[in-house]
Amino acid sequence: MVVFYDMQQDEVINYPNFHLSIELSANQLLLLLIDKQTNSTTARETIHITSGLVDAFKKSEIVTLANPNSVSCSIANELFTLIPRAIFSEDELSTFLNFNVNLENDITLLYTELTNKELVVGFGISKDAYLKITKQFPQVQFIHQAAVLIKSLPNGLHVNFNDSTSLQIVQLKENKLVFYNQYQFESPEESMYYLGLVAEKLGLNLQKERISISGNVKNNGEILFFWKQFLPEENTIFNEIETSQANVLSTHQYYTLHKQFQCV
Repeated sequence: MVVFYDMQQDEVINYPNFHLSIELSANQLLLLLIDKQTNSTTARETIHITSGLVDAFKKSEIVTLANPNSVSCSIANELFTLIPRAIFSEDELSTFLNFNVNLENDITLLYTELTNKELVVGFGISKDAYLKITKQFPQVQFIHQAAVLIKSLPNGLHVNFNDSTSLQIVQLKENKLVFYNQYQFESPEESMYYLGLVAEKLGLNLQKERISISGNVKNNGEILFFWKQFLPEENTIFNEIETSQANVLSTHQYYTLHKQFQCV
């Protein structure tokens, strides 16, 4: 069940000024309904994809009740690459992507320009998912999760967990991207190995460096419990989201979902 904050259900149905942010991963659909007039969160919903996107949309109370006049969809997958804006050409997008990922025939190619970072994030989404999302929301704007992170994170070292086996490590300095990579891991030890590897590459001392954490990871969970054996606890902070319902809706676990609206 979805709780609509600061609005009654009949008000939600008739309200004309919502933005809907969607985050799509392999097996999960996250939805965030935002009142554009007040820039506040009205509702958030998690739908587990068990029998396709169409069925997931039908299960969503937000989709059923609300009529957003703008929609964005962030793609959380490995089909992406970062391209210097100076050499980017839309005609060569598939070539750039093929350097890093193996593209299949049923992939729709998209990109997002990050003009303030002089970067382009090229990415792919399955044609089937693309067609179903655009049929449900013809006005949708697509963006990759990497673009949301790069555009919204402040300077410093950041780790975002997509799930219990995948993380992204991002370093920004003087508002410029220094490092970005995504890693798959099978254990807390392996995740710590990748963080140490990146720190060594960047010349960072993990005993002194402040690390901001977001995504699908728990403060008292297995991964961070292991990390805290090697990292000072006071240097490990969570990227929380500043909203009027901070104690109810706003946690580090949904950082990229909350930041998506300001990035499109």
